[in-house]
Amino acid sequence: MFEGFMSISEKEEFMKENLEFEQVFDSVNIVGGVDGQRKIDDGFKEVLQKVAQENPNSPLAEKLGGRNVKEIKTQQVKHKHGLGKTEWDK
Repeated sequence: MFEGFMSISEKEEFMKENLEFEQVFDSVNIVGGVDGQRKIDDGFKEVLQKVAQENPNSPLAEKLGGRNVKEIKTQQVKHKHGLGKTEWDK
């Protein structure tokens, strides 16, 4: 096995002179960012939090905390005891 760095014209010349070698391609090591994760802008995050507060049962509210701990625990207890829908079950 031989590994070398050369221009394309040098490689073509080398391959003509050394027929016992064959070119084998390897994967290229590409270094990028952090797997596509970006920090959310603070202003946009604030807007999302307001949306989450207005929609407490949405997945966005679960992610950003649209309800406080007391509200979540109250809803869980009411559901557990079958006390009907809470104001968050809209």
